[in-house]
Amino acid sequence: MQVDRHAVKIVSSAMTKWIILGAIVAVLWIAWRWLPVGKVHGRKITPSDLTDSNVKLQLQMSRAESAVSECNKLPPRDRLPKLLETEKRFGDVFIAGDHIRQAIMATGVGEAVPHFRRILNGHHGAGSVIQGISGALAGHIEDDYRVQTFKFLVDGLKGKDMFGSSSERIPGLLLELDEAWAAPILREICEREPDHYLFLQIFAELDARGLPVDPAVAEKMLSGNESAPLPGDEATRQIVAAKSLHGEDSVRAEGILEQIMKSQPEVAGDAAEALLEIRDLPHPRFLLDDLQNEKGFDVLSDAEKAVWLVDRCGYYLGMDYLYRFDEEVEGDRLQEMQHALARVGATKTAAKLEAYMELYGPDGPPSTVAEREKIAEAKGEEWGQSVSALKEIHNSWEDVTALAMQYELRHAEQFHKASEIRKILDRPERPSLFNR
Repeated sequence: MQVDRHAVKIVSSAMTKWIILGAIVAVLWIAWRWLPVGKVHGRKITPSDLTDSNVKLQLQMSRAESAVSECNKLPPRDRLPKLLETEKRFGDVFIAGDHIRQAIMATGVGEAVPHFRRILNGHHGAGSVIQGISGALAGHIEDDYRVQTFKFLVDGLKGKDMFGSSSERIPGLLLELDEAWAAPILREICEREPDHYLFLQIFAELDARGLPVDPAVAEKMLSGNESAPLPGDEATRQIVAAKSLHGEDSVRAEGILEQIMKSQPEVAGDAAEALLEIRDLPHPRFLLDDLQNEKGFDVLSDAEKAVWLVDRCGYYLGMDYLYRFDEEVEGDRLQEMQHALARVGATKTAAKLEAYMELYGPDGPPSTVAEREKIAEAKGEEWGQSVSALKEIHNSWEDVTALAMQYELRHAEQFHKASEIRKILDRPERPSLFNR
């Protein structure tokens, strides 16, 4: 039997082509499923993940933030042009674009000034401008930047339309830019325009820096019925006024603050924070957190650990970050956090956290990020659905940081003094607001 060599050659060639095609398809499939194209929250992303618009967005955000980080390593004058190039590439990326514009503002160089108005008029522009100026003040700023920024912010005092809710930070930034120029401008508004939209912020900033304001202004703010519940805005005015008059009449001032703290839940946290400052006690989110970060968790007393844990929980839940406990180090102390919530009286949040911990199984949440992430990844979509369902069931809110601060006030003897912590951390002592 003769073999048709031509036919064999054709078949062989066809088979080779199919084998090559199959190999190409296999390689493409492997790349589609396994080739890493980036990372999001430490997790490798493959091309198949990019069919999810949220993952795609997260990857863009990650790349944009990396680009900004590289720019921030440069000196300010070299940094600005690189940031402007980065804005062209990633300026439209959600959140990351705002961070790029903040970084442009934060360079503190005169060449950034022409971009102020453009950034202000853009998406989330007011926040980018204010955050950026604040960032610039944390470093070295050029004289032209300082002068032009001061003029720019003074315009914002004329009405809230220019900066929206970010306007609240204008008085403080003006005083940081040039106290000698800002104080007379702000004092005149405070003493002559009690209905100014930034009156409270101006009064509080001047008082915090020990810059004198006519005492009659504070007395007028306290002229209402100090023992009766007040509307939220009026209660806030009394909190600010009571702080300013504490040095003259401490019993009256603290009595007003305690009354507000006990009778007005919506501003109880503000009143408690004022009392902490008056009594030289540390705020859990700031000075106490600094002590924990620099000296370690074990340096805190049991009571300090409790309020610090409660405040961290409040931060995550306030940001709707319940799902983040599987990938953050705070999740290493979930059991302690749940006990701390119960200790300060945050029973609703304690129940919510307890239900979250039960999602990990009968043994509860592991004490390391890697082990918690492994459980969450193993459950896949079920994990996200369970967390979402839990948030729907436990949807009542309580101000856990206010409860933590009230606990601190009740157990002050178990806490470091704020002034002691500053000495431990080698921080300059703040001028007293209450013993001038």
